[in-house]
Parts: sequence; structure tokens; C-alpha cells
Amino acid sequence: CIVEANGYLQNVNSQLIQNLGYTKEELLCRYYFDFIHPGDREISQNQFKKIINGERVSHFENRFKCKNGSYKWLIWNYTYLNSDAIIYASASDITKQKETEHQLKKVLEENEKNSSRWSATEKAIIGIAKDATEKKKQLKGNPKFSDTPGRDEIFQAIEAYAVASGCLIGTYERPDTSIKIDDPDAAIV
Repeated sequence: CIVEANGYLQNVNSQLIQNLGYTKEELLCRYYFDFIHPGDREISQNQFKKIINGERVSHFENRFKCKNGSYKWLIWNYTYLNSDAIIYASASDITKQKETEHQLKKVLEENEKNSSRWSATEKAIIGIAKDATEKKKQLKGNPKFSDTPGRDEIFQAIEAYAVASGCLIGTYERPDTSIKIDDPDAAIV
């Protein structure tokens, strides 16, 4: 498109018309910044001023309003002709790329949040399992308990409970963290 130094659109090509859904007449003689997302206006105006002052601005991104009210992310390249006081601008639609980046960011944030939550949960379960292990060791070492009939069945019940509640009894090393318990009597996650 061609933008006058005062910010009004002077000419647009068919690709921009098709991409945004406007007619040529709807775009022409409109202020360029009327189409810019409110969150991008200030930085877009600053970039526009740089261009008018002769600075080279390339690969500038902003959201441009479509006729249906949605916004498309566009990446712009500009050339300013001072003698004619006009800006030649070309834009590429990067909306799909921005949506993909946004989705990836959400997934990474969710994974980070879940990682923190699971770590806290794991720590709590390991703490409970260590308490159960201590009780088991106390029972094993208690002379009064060593001759108690059904002692082995009690230990089996403790182990069954640990397994059923998501804990294991024995040696375990979790490959994705630094958690390592090397105690055959330890109850761990």
C-alpha cells in the first residue's frame, strides 16, 4: 500500500483488499491508524515517525483490523520517499504464526504450572511415605512386635496400602528429577 506522510492511505493492492475484506474505496482516504489495534497504535505511530524522519524500519509487526472486526497480525516493510512525502509499505500476514506462538506459550506456561504443582504433590506424598516407612521400621525393630503373630501380614498390608495409594516400596530412582531413594524399606512415589 501507499501511505501519505500525514498517515492517510493513498493506494492499496488487491492482496491487501482480499486479506482484510474491505473494498478499495473503504480503505482509501482513511487514516492508517484507524485500522491499527488500540494496543499497537502508540508503537505503530512511533515507528511511523521514525520512517518519516528517514530511519529504516523493517519487519515491524502490528495488528490490523479486518472488515469483519477481527484483527490480523501483519509484518511490514517500509520505504519512505521524502521527495513525494509517501511511504511504500508491503505487509505479510503472520496471523497463523502468531496464533501458533500464542498456543505454544500457553502450553509451556501450563506445563510449568503443572510441573510446580506436581512437584509439590510429589513432595507431600514422599513425606507421607517416609512417615509410613518410619512406622514400619519402628515396628520391625520393636522386640515386642517381632514375635507378634501376623507380623508379616501387617507388613504386607502396609506395602499394599502404599502401592494402592500411589506409593511403592523399595528402591526407586525417578529419571526426570533428582529424587532417588535407595532403601528397600522406603515407601516412595
